[in-house]
Amino acid sequence: MKTTPCILALAIAAVPYGAFAHEAPGLASVSPATFVITETRTTPGLPDKDASGIVIKGADLVYENEFTVDTPAKTTDTYEYGSKAIAAKISNKEILTALLEAGAIPSESIIGWSIVIANNQEEAPKFAITDGTQYILLDEYMEIEASESTPSAETSSQKQVTTTVQGDPDIVTTVETQSNSGKSFIALDFHFNETEVNMSAIASWSNMLKLFGKGAESFTHLIDGPIKISSISGYAYDSESDEYTVIEGAISTAAAKLVNLDSL
Repeated sequence: MKTTPCILALAIAAVPYGAFAHEAPGLASVSPATFVITETRTTPGLPDKDASGIVIKGADLVYENEFTVDTPAKTTDTYEYGSKAIAAKISNKEILTALLEAGAIPSESIIGWSIVIANNQEEAPKFAITDGTQYILLDEYMEIEASESTPSAETSSQKQVTTTVQGDPDIVTTVETQSNSGKSFIALDFHFNETEVNMSAIASWSNMLKLFGKGAESFTHLIDGPIKISSISGYAYDSESDEYTVIEGAISTAAAKLVNLDSL
């Protein structure tokens, strides 16, 4: 059986749709992500034995043995089975290494690369990798299932005040404020070579409307606060080895910054 951890598809819940902020197109709230994932698999648990029940030194562990012990008085046939659950940690390093091997990272190593979540507030957030000079979306490997119908519980405060000062011409000023927070149930799908991962989780998120620029060039955009994706649970299936493993853990992000999506 394979012992390399299956790499995960992990994601974040979408923030409320239909916000009335006047947002500039092509921008996304981008947050660095940290993965703390555990993958548990079944492994062989018995020392390999020969036909007489003698342990074979240096042999790999096995799931089962069958052997016969003969004595002048009797013959004893024995069958034994043994397995052991082994947990492996999956962090950013393991995910980046898998992406490098898949050709997703245009480099010879993972040094200088990190994983982020890009959220343009109009569609489900997306995973991306960056080296600080470019962003590469990971849609081919990671899929985030979050939409308007995503089950969630939200606390939201939104206000828009428009003031018109009569004159020639009239001077119209609009001030908007908005903050949101909540929890969302999300589904996570991952596709990587022969491995399929299906998971669910609870995402605790927040965001706030912020003003960028000045005067006629100013615009507003929702910026994500730190996010915690907890209670991750699911399974991975490797079609090559016909192996299932159990996935659990969490993902967290730091506060976001605004990035031009045209660079993605």
